[in-house]
Amino acid sequence: MKLFLENLEFAINKKDVDFSLVLYQLTPAGTYYNLSYYIGRASFAKDTERRNLLIPNQNTQVSFTNSKLISKKLEKGSRIVIVVNVNKNNNAQINYGTGKDVNLESIKDAETPLEISFTGKSSISLAVWNDSKN
Repeated sequence: MKLFLENLEFAINKKDVDFSLVLYQLTPAGTYYNLSYYIGRASFAKDTERRNLLIPNQNTQVSFTNSKLISKKLEKGSRIVIVVNVNKNNNAQINYGTGKDVNLESIKDAETPLEISFTGKSSISLAVWNDSKN
């Protein structure tokens, strides 16, 4: 069973992008609980063994599933919050989006900053179990 299925639709000015998605519970009291996360490279979303580069400035759909275990009873009135971002941090390899081997890219290859526009047609499906005892 898949715990969550995500379909992101966006356009970028590059041939590739690394992204992450974090799923939170926001309680009625305003407390956030991290439920799950996903980190991926858009060019490997369709096929994890063969890279499929994106076409710059064209709407792209990237679908993926997350099999990380999510197990938390959500309080009545809680909300699900999803944060999507470009994965750039000191502890990760940076994908500059040139389409070259990411191991060989440098900031000089990037030339222009990454621009990303979400179309508003992204979706997420969550597996939910109803505990009817409470």
